[in-house]
Amino acid sequence: MVFGNTANKKDKNIKEKVSDLCDHLRNPYFNLYHWTKGELMDIDSLLAALNTKDRMSEKIMKNEKRKMNTREDIDNVKAGRKTIKTLFKKADDTGRMEQGIESVSKIMFILIYVKATKENEALH
Repeated sequence: MVFGNTANKKDKNIKEKVSDLCDHLRNPYFNLYHWTKGELMDIDSLLAALNTKDRMSEKIMKNEKRKMNTREDIDNVKAGRKTIKTLFKKADDTGRMEQGIESVSKIMFILIYVKATKENEALH
C-alpha cells in the first residue's frame, strides 16, 4: 500500500511522508562517536607531549651531569690532583675541556630540539 500502488491520493501523501521521514533521520550516535574520537585524539596528543617533555628532561639532566663531571675534572687538573680521568691531562688542556663543555651544551640543545621536532612530526 505505501510503496506499491499509489492510485489513491491518501496513499501518495503517506508515501511522501515516509520518504521525507527517511531523508531526515540521523543516527544519534554519529555525533557522539566523532566527539569521543576527537577527545581521545586530544588525550593522545597530550600524552605524547608529556612523554616528549620527560625524554627532553632526562637528556638535559644527563647533559648537566656530564658538564658537572667535566667541570670537576677541570678543577682537579688545575689543582694538580690526579685521578684516573685526569691522569694524562695537563693544565693546558683545561681550556679545551671548557670549550668542550660549551660546545656539547649547544650541540645537545640543538639535537634534542631537532629530535623532538621529528618525533612530533612522526606522530602526526
